[in-house]
Parts: sequence; C-alpha cells; structure tokens
Amino acid sequence: MIQICIPHTGEIDANLVEWLTDNNHKPFLQKSYSVCKGRNQLMERFLNESTAEWLFYLDSDMHPATPNLFKFVEQQTVDCLFVPGITNKLKWNMSLDTTELLELTEYTPSGKYELKQTNIFGGSGILLHRRLVEKLPKNIWRESNNNITSEDILFAFTLTQTYNIPAYVIWNSALHHYKGGFDLYSLVNL
Repeated sequence: MIQICIPHTGEIDANLVEWLTDNNHKPFLQKSYSVCKGRNQLMERFLNESTAEWLFYLDSDMHPATPNLFKFVEQQTVDCLFVPGITNKLKWNMSLDTTELLELTEYTPSGKYELKQTNIFGGSGILLHRRLVEKLPKNIWRESNNNITSEDILFAFTLTQTYNIPAYVIWNSALHHYKGGFDLYSLVNL
C-alpha cells in the first residue's frame, strides 16, 4: 500500500484533486511555506498515522501519467525511487546524451518500467519504503544553501553519499505537471 503525502503552500492543482478523487486516494496534506519542513512533518505523520509500506511524496501540481505505477512500486525490494516529471506541453528528453526539449506528444510512458540507479536526482515524485523512513533522521529534508541545487537533489545526494543508500529512477514513467513553464529535474551520473 502507498500513502500519498503532499506538501503545499495553500494551493493544490485542480487536476491533482480530480486525479485523487477519481482514484479514491486519501492523501496526507501538509501546509507549509517550506517544502522541507512540510516533507519532514509528512515523514513523521507517515510513521505515526499510516500503516502503508510506501511513502509517496507528490508535488502539489503533479500526478502519475500511467495508472499501473503503484503496482510496479509495490513489487520492488529497493527503498528509494524517484519519478521524473513532464509538463503539459513539453518534456526534457530522457536520453542520457541530450537535454533537448521534445513535444509531449512524442513521449508517452509505456508503463514497461525499469529501474536505473542514480546518485543525484531531482524528481517530482519520491517514493520511500517504510523500512527506510524508520531509519532516517527526523529532519533529513534541508533547504539548499545555493540557488543551483534544490531540496530534492540535496536529499538524493544525502541518501546516496552520506548514508550510502541506493536511489533509483523509475525509467519510462512520468508525472504530469500542470503549471506553466518546465518541471526542471536533473539526471546526474546515471
């Protein structure tokens, strides 16, 4: 079972609300003007209020593009999975040798997922198994000290480099993004 956890600043995208309602999901919502503080609070709520095996951090303006993502996740034996994001019009090319932008119509996740280990990833969705959440420090989410690295990239770096915990990207999957502009995520050392 997966517990969806959504930090937000007071607004949640209408498309996300529709997706949650259509799929009968009961997320934990945490209002906070700091994503890191919200995610730390959601970790604590997950441990105290849920019996789910997986915590799924989901941005407040995104939802999975393919319906069978959860079935795939529940079959995994790893503890940390990142799900990349796509925009409503454009996406970053996920090949390793380019950052060319492609029209979204050129990319539809097949649902034939595979895992690729990563050292650093900034994703729109992050899945953590309960056995990992139970081991992590309460305030593992921290704001970045610079404008280059986001809190999710810092989190991935902390997991892989400080705690030596492998992290994986769910390849051939995506989350839909509804705001204008791009969902900028980073693929490093894949």
